[in-house]
Amino acid sequence: MNIASSSRSDSTLTSSSRPLAVVFGLASTIVVVVFDIIIKQYITTLLLNTRGPIEVTQFFNLVLGFNRGVSFGLLSSESAWAPWALSAVAVLIAAWLAFRLLKTVRIVEATGLGLIIGGAIANAVDRLADGAVTDYLDFHVGDLHWPAFNLADAAIVCGIAIFAFFMMIARNKPSLP
Repeated sequence: MNIASSSRSDSTLTSSSRPLAVVFGLASTIVVVVFDIIIKQYITTLLLNTRGPIEVTQFFNLVLGFNRGVSFGLLSSESAWAPWALSAVAVLIAAWLAFRLLKTVRIVEATGLGLIIGGAIANAVDRLADGAVTDYLDFHVGDLHWPAFNLADAAIVCGIAIFAFFMMIARNKPSLP
């Protein structure tokens, strides 16, 4: 492929793929926010009515936990301003990622960004509504438990993994669609 055809394919990719990529990214964001809010409400009601954890499998339980900090309870605080400060940081990060999303032309990259943005927004909404993020997924081996988490957390981790994997591949193949 010569330089002229390479630049033509890049400009075609940019002009024709950006709207589709942005749609995928925004759809990912909306799906995560909506499903996270619905699932958190359902699980909270379910676990409050059953008054305890529900064993789903030998390695997975539904539990009800409230995280007043960030990942794994870091920066946890009972202060009245903490939910506002942590939510503001999450919204600022989501806004910065949304700006990047609007510039992307690649669907995979946009989807990864959308998952991260959706998870950040969903947890910020939960934190502002309740003062803490509701966690309910508890994976364990015997008595060794991974810290409980939620759909928004999983979306953030998956979004970061997709985005990082894509960036590693894109570095080696700049014309990747």
